[in-house]
Amino acid sequence: MRPYLLATACLAASLLRAEPASPSLSNPGFEGATLDWIPSAEDIKFGLSKVTSEAARCGQKGLRVDQAEGGPGSWIQSKRTAVKPGVRYRIEFWARTINTSGVGVWVNFFEENWTPIPAPPGPQLAVQVPAEAPEWTAYHIDVVAPANADSVTLAVHCYSKRPTMADFDDFTITPLSTPAPGTP
Repeated sequence: MRPYLLATACLAASLLRAEPASPSLSNPGFEGATLDWIPSAEDIKFGLSKVTSEAARCGQKGLRVDQAEGGPGSWIQSKRTAVKPGVRYRIEFWARTINTSGVGVWVNFFEENWTPIPAPPGPQLAVQVPAEAPEWTAYHIDVVAPANADSVTLAVHCYSKRPTMADFDDFTITPLSTPAPGTP
């Protein structure tokens, strides 16, 4: 029995060490009493991004982005979520379009002092929601936190001058790996 307990304890310890701590995204389902997401000045002025029961996938609320043709473009950004450099993360969310769409979710990394980290060359760190997607659909993007990354934000953005009505809900940020050897 002792060798079994020792082997089980070693296995459990190795599994705990291999799993990075799960980041905590503030108000990912828009259910909180406060929004905890930061809209741009234009977004506030024109009321483009709103938490409403009509946009809920599950729970009581979700985020609706609603812009008429010729609008300025919306931008609502999550608060910073801590990340570890070199760790691969999966960003997931649910979305649907009610009418035509020019909307997506952008991933933005920052250094400790809030300095934005430019996106590396290659595919954009964004997920575009198709114009014709009226059913709730899960979307995801896998990203690796840059070597100098301290945090990440997610931004829901619709393009300027594009008519858009789309709903978003249930965002998650999940670590998929531990940092590569030699990263802080």
